[in-house]
Amino acid sequence: MNENNPDANEEIVPEEKQEDGSASTDDQKIEPSEETRQKHKEEEKKDMKEAEVKPLGEMTFVPKITEKGGRVCITYGRDQIMNKQVVSLIREFGIDPLVMQDKNNKTKPVAQFFTEHPDISFVIAILSADDWVYPKNGKPKDALMYADQGIVFHLGFWIGRLGRNRVFALYYDQRSFRWPTEHFDVIYTPLDKNTAWKKELVSRLKASGIKFMTKHP
Repeated sequence: MNENNPDANEEIVPEEKQEDGSASTDDQKIEPSEETRQKHKEEEKKDMKEAEVKPLGEMTFVPKITEKGGRVCITYGRDQIMNKQVVSLIREFGIDPLVMQDKNNKTKPVAQFFTEHPDISFVIAILSADDWVYPKNGKPKDALMYADQGIVFHLGFWIGRLGRNRVFALYYDQRSFRWPTEHFDVIYTPLDKNTAWKKELVSRLKASGIKFMTKHP
C-alpha cells in the first residue's frame, strides 16, 4: 500500500465487454450525421479560400479613394533630369503628386508616410542608374549600374501594399543598367525618347481611377 499516493492503491478494473466481445455502449465512437459532415466540409472550404495567397498583380490593400480619385505618389533616385520630366508631366495633368523625397517627407519612415496618406492609390517609382555595383570578389571593370537601394525598398513596399498594377516602375534603358531583380513581380517600363512610356502611364493611371484635371495624350 502506498500511503503517499492513495490513487496508486486503487484496483484497476478491466473494461467491461459485451457478450459479443465489443466495448460497452458508453465507450463506442459516435459517428457524425451526414448533415454534420457536410457542414464541416463547407467550413473547411471557406477556411481554405480565406487562406489563399493572392498574386501580386491583385490588390492587397484597398486605398481610400475619394470622388476626386486617389492620390499619386512619386519616389525617385538621383537623376534630376528624369525626376523633373516625370513630376512635370504629372502636374501637367492637373495632378498634385506626393513626392517621398520632398523636404517634409524624406526623413519620415515609410510606414509613417503611408499612415499619413492612406488615400495613395498609385505610385511611380523612378529607377535611375544611381550606383555602380560589382561583386565583392570582382573588379571595377565588371561593375553594373543599379537603382538606389532606398528606391528599390519603396518599390517593394508599394507593390506589397497596392499590387503591381498600381505601381509604375520607370527606368532609363541603357546597356549597363540592371533591374533590381528579374524574379520580382514588377512591370518595368522604359523611359524612351518617344511617347510610348507616357501613353502607358496614362493608361495605368486611368485604370487605377486617377482623375485628370486637364487634357492628356
